Amino acid sequence: MKWPVLWTIAYRNLAEHRRRTLSVGGIMALGLALVIVGNGFLDAATEGLRQSYRDKYTGDVFLAAPTKASITVFGSDAGPNSEKVAPLSGFSKVEMVLNASSLVAHWSGQNVARVLLLVGEKASAMVQVLGIDPDRYQAAFPQTLSFEQGGYWKTGDRGLILNAGTLASLNKRAGTTLGLGDKLNVSLAVAGGKIVELPLVGITANPVAQGPLAQIGWCDSNSLRLLKGYTVEASATPATPAATPSASVLDEEALFSGDSTQLAGSSGVNLDTITSGGIGRPVPLSADPNAWEIVTVGLKTGVDSEAAGKILSKALAEAGAEVQVQDWLVGAGRSATPVVAMKSAFSLVILVIALVAVFIVTNALLISVSERTSEIGTMRALGGRRSVIRNLILLEVLFLGVAAGAVGVVLAWLVLGFANGIGLAVDSTFLQMLFSGKQVKPVLSPLGSLLAWAQMVAVALLAGLYPAQTALSLSPLKAIQAD
Repeated sequence: MKWPVLWTIAYRNLAEHRRRTLSVGGIMALGLALVIVGNGFLDAATEGLRQSYRDKYTGDVFLAAPTKASITVFGSDAGPNSEKVAPLSGFSKVEMVLNASSLVAHWSGQNVARVLLLVGEKASAMVQVLGIDPDRYQAAFPQTLSFEQGGYWKTGDRGLILNAGTLASLNKRAGTTLGLGDKLNVSLAVAGGKIVELPLVGITANPVAQGPLAQIGWCDSNSLRLLKGYTVEASATPATPAATPSASVLDEEALFSGDSTQLAGSSGVNLDTITSGGIGRPVPLSADPNAWEIVTVGLKTGVDSEAAGKILSKALAEAGAEVQVQDWLVGAGRSATPVVAMKSAFSLVILVIALVAVFIVTNALLISVSERTSEIGTMRALGGRRSVIRNLILLEVLFLGVAAGAVGVVLAWLVLGFANGIGLAVDSTFLQMLFSGKQVKPVLSPLGSLLAWAQMVAVALLAGLYPAQTALSLSPLKAIQAD
């Protein structure tokens, strides 16, 4: 039987059972629309997280020393009592590979520490500080800091940058009115740590009201190196030292409960003249310029981060640098977990929708086959081959899938277009960080929509195989006698 005749018969069968066709097609269209709309919001969340972190903090990939702990660009992801972040070994080799790579657009080193901001010798605030090179950091992340007052320190100088919320909290706790140009004592959040005095050179707008980004500060890399003990003899060739010995971490709850806590052994130290202990005349120490714990890497436009990560890993290993290369999602840490969890949950939802579609289509076709038993038997008795019967049933499914898919795609695009046009306002701090703004604008992906449509048609055709096989198993004689 020729295909035009099969198309005509298939269309006629669907038209004759209009109510069933509309109900099954409507369910398929609604399911497809939900999948496309859901993907639109997930894509918006992924893009928002990318803007919040990759473009402002993590780069496309980041480098860290090999460790079993979960390391992010903000330090260990397991809390202050977890394994400390170690400096990269053989940084000169890392620098050589990055500078020679045609994949890399820019890179920036940083050190990370949880520090206490002290007014006098009393702890008044705790902040996660990134020790950076201001020139490289600005080149890598030009959109990160929006200054309300001041700016970056000059290369070679010392400086501290805080956001307005942290500064307000500090002034409230300490009962002061510190501002731009005032100096703060900074110490690691460990008992008996050194103290360095840093001028407040910049005050930024709050990135978010709450969450990990609300407690981020920036300082010059050398000050943080000296605090963490990343030093070399002033006359020696720089070489990255071993990581700082572990020390007990202050209890943050006890630290800020009631009156400010007096720190033991926190007398001021001039870090410009730090000396090593030992017999005889002390040896002056200086910050090791090669001591970097994290290196964020921005790739050139169009370079795939996963493929680039593998290439960089191989190049670094060949150069003898013991470094692990990780994706920006890992660099974002716990903040990226909700998006990953939502994607997993939505994948489960899609699976459920697919199973429901298979069940509905299969049952609808089985009913259709049972109602047309005599017709199928007559066609077989008149010489209709088994392939003709199979193709007829699958053509009905194809008709239904294509038509329902078109309706579902149009419906989804209308919903996404409307939501994107007006922008859905969100008040939640978490959602603002997730979608990188106070409005949610779902992403409309034509390619993704067409792919989902094709997948739905494929699932429908799969669901039609069993009813088609059932029709083929009918005896022509018994089928004719069914009426």
